[in-house]
Amino acid sequence: MRKKGRAPAALASIREERARLDGAVRFLRGKLGPSFRPEAAVVLGTGLGTFESAFAPRRPPGVELRWTHAHSDWLEAAIEGGLPVLCAVAGIALLVVRHLLRAARGAVPAALAAALLALAIHAAVDFPLRIPAVAVVAAVLVGAALSVEEEPAGASLVVLARPVAVA
Repeated sequence: MRKKGRAPAALASIREERARLDGAVRFLRGKLGPSFRPEAAVVLGTGLGTFESAFAPRRPPGVELRWTHAHSDWLEAAIEGGLPVLCAVAGIALLVVRHLLRAARGAVPAALAAALLALAIHAAVDFPLRIPAVAVVAAVLVGAALSVEEEPAGASLVVLARPVAVA
């Protein structure tokens, strides 16, 4: 027998989540749409850790929920840090990608690239890098990616087998 009261609570939770997501969509359309007007904050950002106070005056009408994060690490970095932070993140990403492309082919560079790509995609739709354990794992992955030895120039993809002495 089903308990009464659970379904309305779950439905209310779904409605609140939908209202939050609808507000995010309206915010993005307003920020990036045709009515977008350049401001100083677009270039330099609003300041690290200021998303909540920067978003409050731009919250769409009818959205009563309090937003503390943009639910996208990349969007939040763009809003809070502006172009300087976006350039720094892009520079690190290009450095890691360049290094992995030059690295010796094998399972380790491929696994590191896949893990970093998965983390970057997750950060586009959520804020995992605000969780300390995930941020530490991301830093370890970047460090490991940069420590992979590069393939020597002119190296061949053909690997010759070494003779093994059988006793």
